[in-house]
Amino acid sequence: MKKNFLFFSLVLAAIMSLLSSCAKDTPDAPEQYAITIRAKLPEGSTIESLAGIAIEFLDLRTQQKVEKQLDKAGVCSLSLDASVYTITIRGEIGNNSIVAIKENYSIAENTTLELPLIVTKIRPSGLLFKEVFFNGETNNGQMMHPDQYFVIYNNSDKVVYADGVAFGLAAHANVTGEDTFTEELTKNNRIVLSMIYTIPGNGSQYPIQPGGQLVIAGTAINHHDAEHPNSVDLSGADLEVYEPDQPANFGQDVDNPNVPNMVKIFNRFGVFMMHPRGFIPPVLFEIDEPIETFLAKNKFEYTNNDGENIMLYAVPVENVLDGIETGNTGNMKVKSLPVTVDKSMIGVPGCHRGILILRKTEEKNGRTYMIDTNDSENDCIARQGQNSFPARSNRKVH
Repeated sequence: MKKNFLFFSLVLAAIMSLLSSCAKDTPDAPEQYAITIRAKLPEGSTIESLAGIAIEFLDLRTQQKVEKQLDKAGVCSLSLDASVYTITIRGEIGNNSIVAIKENYSIAENTTLELPLIVTKIRPSGLLFKEVFFNGETNNGQMMHPDQYFVIYNNSDKVVYADGVAFGLAAHANVTGEDTFTEELTKNNRIVLSMIYTIPGNGSQYPIQPGGQLVIAGTAINHHDAEHPNSVDLSGADLEVYEPDQPANFGQDVDNPNVPNMVKIFNRFGVFMMHPRGFIPPVLFEIDEPIETFLAKNKFEYTNNDGENIMLYAVPVENVLDGIETGNTGNMKVKSLPVTVDKSMIGVPGCHRGILILRKTEEKNGRTYMIDTNDSENDCIARQGQNSFPARSNRKVH
């Protein structure tokens, strides 16, 4: 009995000693320090608020994460354990992607850290032409095309911001043969343009919901009246092109004060007009850098048949979001757009016949999608009769 008691006493003493040793090995709670992060936007940024942008602190010792948000001024203040961290800021504001990272950052005292943000534009994928009306119509025997317009559609499943998206017309007319413009396309994979206009905005002003659209009119007024029975009402367009200094023979352009204007980048002819036979096709593209940089990199100079030196601009094919090779049926010689943008063409039989180029649709999961295989012969139809877009009380719904 004494032996058993002695044995159990020794075991108990060993256990108590082990527990005491373990307790001594448990480290004290780490010291905590106050840290303030100040996110800094690039010079010239138009972003007004950073509120809600996520910031993450990854403790490299414990692999634990602390997740917070920046305030409007881009500041985040908190207390963290003394350790080494990877600090990451990331998020989206409008069509801007925001990121910053600081790796292996040691926190051993109260400190303030400034993190420069990298801001890049999000490619507005999913945007395409739903409608293009260039053909014009005949009113009381008079051929005219005052109610030209096009519609941009969001074919994706998420909100896309159209701010800064550009519209252009090809410089090469596809009723003509090879020329300096088609040579540029073949050699340098750039489409030379005769005009460029962009959608205004600071990156978050023109959201297009999935399945939503923007209507852009040449002139956003009601063109329909007794003298113009075949013209339509475009007073409810989301945007319009306004050319106050267009050539006098085109008359005075009208500015609808209730409809924002597109931003004119350049126009070779000084007037917004899509050819009524369609042989200068439209393209939709992104400009993913400051406009001054884009223009400086994409100048295109040539000498015309009259010996004049002309300055135009080109867009790299990789920037193109959508394009439709429109034209005059049976009269196309050399395509204006590469086959990667449009494998074929969609034509109108003549001018001023009220023919609308309209993309085909399909239904998926209860939603309408535009058919887009980069093949306008199969993706689009030429339909008699353009659509009307009258003014509406709530114009904020796109």
